[in-house]
Amino acid sequence: MGGYASAAGRIAPNTDTNATDDKEENVSAVSWNAWYEELVCLSGGGLLSVKAANFPPAAQPLTGSVVGFQGGRVFCLQSNAMQTVGVPLSHAAHQYLQHGKFTEAYAVACLSATRADWERLAVAALNHLEFDVARNAYQRIEDVSKLVLLDDLQERLASGEARGLLTAEVSAHCGRFAEAARAFVAAGRPQRALHMYIDLRMFNKAQEYVDENETGVLARRRAEWARHVSEPRAAAEMLLAAGDVRGATALLADAGRRDMLLELARDMDKGSTEGLRHVAAALVRVGEGAAAADLYHRLTDYNSEAALLVARGEWTRAFALARDHPECSRSVHLAYAQRMARDNNFFEAQKGSETS
Repeated sequence: MGGYASAAGRIAPNTDTNATDDKEENVSAVSWNAWYEELVCLSGGGLLSVKAANFPPAAQPLTGSVVGFQGGRVFCLQSNAMQTVGVPLSHAAHQYLQHGKFTEAYAVACLSATRADWERLAVAALNHLEFDVARNAYQRIEDVSKLVLLDDLQERLASGEARGLLTAEVSAHCGRFAEAARAFVAAGRPQRALHMYIDLRMFNKAQEYVDENETGVLARRRAEWARHVSEPRAAAEMLLAAGDVRGATALLADAGRRDMLLELARDMDKGSTEGLRHVAAALVRVGEGAAAADLYHRLTDYNSEAALLVARGEWTRAFALARDHPECSRSVHLAYAQRMARDNNFFEAQKGSETS
C-alpha cells in the first residue's frame, strides 16, 4: 500500500495502515509492504530505506522513486522505467529479535531471509523457549537434532519442570557451558552443573560445583575417563582417593599392572583389612601368588594363605604353615591327600588323609 510524503520531504501518517508516523527526512516516496504492513520502504535523496515499525531504517543507494513494496522486493520508477530491486530484510528481523518480538521476526523472515537469518532466529527463539517460532525456524534449516530437543523441552515444561532449568539445558546443548552452569545454580540445581562438566570431562570445572556428597562420584568418573585414555595409574589413584580400593585393584589387574599392585600391597596400611584382601585377590589374578600369600600372612588370615599355597602346589610352605598354625592343618593335609590320589600316589594319599 502506498503512502505519501509532505512538502517538507517528511513521512506523513497514513491513516489506512497501522504504520508509524515517525518523521524521516528527505523522503519523496513511501510504500508499505503489501504482505506485512509494519514494513515500509522510503525513497529520496538517492537512498532507498526499509523501516520496520518504530525501529531505525536501513538504507542503500538507489536513484528513483519507490512505487511498490511486496515481500522482499521493491518496485522503483527510474526515468519512466520500472525496476525491481531485492532488499534484504535481515536487519528488520534482527530488530524484532532484539526486542523479544519473535512472532514479528518470524513473519519478516518468511518474506526474505537467508539461512543465517533462520539460524539466528531459531537460536534466539530456542533460548527464550519460544517453541513454535523455534520449531518453524529449525524446520526451515532442517536441523533434526534441534527439533528433537524442542519436543523434549516442551514435554518437560508441560510436566511442570521450571523454565530456568530448561533454559540452562538449552545453553548446555548449544555449547554455552559457563552460562549453563550459572543458570543451573540460579535454578537451585548446582549438581546439574557438576554432572554437565563431568560428562564433558572438564573435571577442574566440575570441582567448583562438588559438595561433600559428590566427591566420590567425581573421583570415580575421573578414574573412568583416565582408564578410557589408557592411564591406569591416574585412574587407580582417583579411585583410591574416592575410597574405592576394590575398583582400583580390579582396574590395575585388568591392565596387568603388577608393579603398581605390589607397590600398593607394600604401602597400604595393615588396618585396611578389606582393602588388602582386594589387593591380594588382584595379585593372584596377575600371577603374583607368592606376594598375595605374604599379604594374607600380614593379615593373619592363615586359612586364606593356606588355600592359596595349596592352589599353587607349594606344599612345603603349606605344611610349614600348618605346623605353625594348627587351624590350617586339616585343610592342608586333606588337600594334599586328594592331590596324591589324583596322581595315583595312594601311599602319600593315605598318609595325608591320616594326618588330616
